[in-house]
Amino acid sequence: MKKSFAAAAAALLLISSPQTSSATHTLVLGDANLDGIVTAADALLVQRHVINQVKLEGESLIAADINQTGRISNIDAMEILRTSIHLLPVNTIEIEDIDSASDTDTETESDSETDTFTDTDENTDTETDTDTAQNTDTDTDTDSGSTDTIDTPDTPDIPDTPDTPDTPDIPASDTDTDNDTDTQSETDTDSDTDIQSDSESDNDTQSDTDNNAHSDNDTDNDTDTADYSDNMGIPYSMTLNCGDRVYLEPDYNGHCSFYADGARAADDKSCSVLEVYRSGMIKGYRKGTSVVTVEASNGEKAYCTVTVKHYMTESVIHVGDHELKVTKKMMTKNDCYNETDEFEYLNGLMVHSTAEPGKNAAYWYDKWNRPGTSAAVHAFLDDEGVYQYLPYEQEGWHAGGSANSTYLDFEICEPAGFYYDENWEIQDYNVKEQQAYFDKIWENSTVYAAYLCYISDLDADDVVSHREGWQMGIATKHKDPDHWFKKHNKTMDDFRRDVEELLKENIYITDETIIKELS
Repeated sequence: MKKSFAAAAAALLLISSPQTSSATHTLVLGDANLDGIVTAADALLVQRHVINQVKLEGESLIAADINQTGRISNIDAMEILRTSIHLLPVNTIEIEDIDSASDTDTETESDSETDTFTDTDENTDTETDTDTAQNTDTDTDTDSGSTDTIDTPDTPDIPDTPDTPDTPDIPASDTDTDNDTDTQSETDTDSDTDIQSDSESDNDTQSDTDNNAHSDNDTDNDTDTADYSDNMGIPYSMTLNCGDRVYLEPDYNGHCSFYADGARAADDKSCSVLEVYRSGMIKGYRKGTSVVTVEASNGEKAYCTVTVKHYMTESVIHVGDHELKVTKKMMTKNDCYNETDEFEYLNGLMVHSTAEPGKNAAYWYDKWNRPGTSAAVHAFLDDEGVYQYLPYEQEGWHAGGSANSTYLDFEICEPAGFYYDENWEIQDYNVKEQQAYFDKIWENSTVYAAYLCYISDLDADDVVSHREGWQMGIATKHKDPDHWFKKHNKTMDDFRRDVEELLKENIYITDETIIKELS
């Protein structure tokens, strides 16, 4: 895919008359400012292009599309940041030089090429989001008219973290002495009423917050078009979503310190709104407003007012011909969100299933978004799509072993219509009746696994089940989701083969669309 797009882009950009002689030169993918190297400044430039603050053209436009998908989005900004800190390799393509005699013709073609590669918002029309948890889920929302986009890419920054607790999967049939926090190993004493009363009162606040949030974003975009030369090139203000990260790139060649409300490092929680990293990366932590100070070694200072919102957003993963809706709602009240750090490194992706028949992906937000919950996963997946609850760069509490700090993960929701006995064996499961649901979650989960591998630079062989994690000595003694897969004559080897094939496809995700603001 990369080769074919690069060839098409070069041809579009460099059409010239038959008499023109040409040579080639190398273009570094991700080098949007064409200075010969890939840095955080390139990611910031791409981010500004996405929100129409600047307009990239010609070779800058081609270089900005680091994945060579034919569209520029925040996923490119994120990949450029990963490349700048050497988490991804630097790739190049060959571009033809242009003879000066054809400059006029080429310039005309470049204009039309810009139109060809200008990012188009594919998710303006958002789907109605309906949570179908038991009783009434107060996060149910049908506000699909909002089309604001979050303009800050996720980026990996990396403090250390201790191993942490476990999540709701299926213990193996032998006696399990691990102190896992599992839905199936403990009796859930939360009544439906308790879940309902603890849920977010989004319906009460939405009419006010949606319009305000959208107005704020419009204001920020207008402000960001200003000249920042008197502020070391730092924007005067910006808005982040909880869990999102962005780099501040000062226009200063020496050393700079970054801090907000006295918080100078990621492990310093004295700033309740932001986490600030020495690299200049800031993370939206909790709703509120804070001022980030950038202090240069020559004593010069710059200031950026950062407002952190808590939005529910939607985007769509594309893997070849497959599409998968992702709803993002950070569990900001969960202890894992508030206590764990960024991954230091990733060894793989762990796949779980819930052992909670009939509980869909949306259900778990009210269930786990509360203090005292000692389990958290990056996402839940069902036949409708994905609900992402933790940032992908942050460690989860899902495996009960060292995999917590080295593996991304997601849970597959199991269908209604069967139950588990006291030994956690499946009973009254009708394979024929459940086949349609299983086929859909198989498609969704392999597509999602391929996407997570793609953005994390993992291979299909790096994908394991919780059961395999136990066998490897990195997770507690569970047997999911293998116990369920075998009901439909599927294995984790089949899963990995399908992921491997999907990784050969064109993979990207659309920009996030704000659905509503959360409390």
